[in-house]
Amino acid sequence: MDLFRKLLFVLCFIAFSACSSTSSENVTTEGISADIGIFADGAGRTFVDVELGVGSGGIGSTSLRLGPGDTLTAEARGVRKTLTEDSSIFGEYSYFTSFDFDEANTVFTVSLNRASGTNAPNSNVALPEGFAIVSPTSANVFATGDTIPITWSPAGTTIVPSIFVTLTCTLTSGLITLDVKSIAP
Repeated sequence: MDLFRKLLFVLCFIAFSACSSTSSENVTTEGISADIGIFADGAGRTFVDVELGVGSGGIGSTSLRLGPGDTLTAEARGVRKTLTEDSSIFGEYSYFTSFDFDEANTVFTVSLNRASGTNAPNSNVALPEGFAIVSPTSANVFATGDTIPITWSPAGTTIVPSIFVTLTCTLTSGLITLDVKSIAP
């Protein structure tokens, strides 16, 4: 298959796998799933990112956009913020905010507040202790079949981090491809 056909195949795959979306006013609270991410940058800030979906979620699921009167809020250490909507070109919606602190064990409470129907007021996430990836470093290069050792500090922490790896490959044609993998240690 020549390069043009490969590229066309990839573009068609992306177009047909784009997510659909619906408004929250069309879904009961019990039919909503939430993917809540709390990320600290180690420099005093914590970011809250929430993606809502219909049903159990997953690849190709229906993204949920908050309808009139429905809001998401996040609260920690007495500070409450309303999350702001963001959308992608693929029709996916997410909601975010940030806080000016990043202490371990801080509990963040995310709440879905409904104009009508049942609220979901208490999704709690505790920020784990901080850690740093020790190896590999950005200077390391690995071949396709290599085992990549991943270590973090402090050793012996009770957390089990989620790790996302971005692989960059340059083809002989000069085309650069990226592949993101989620792995567990």
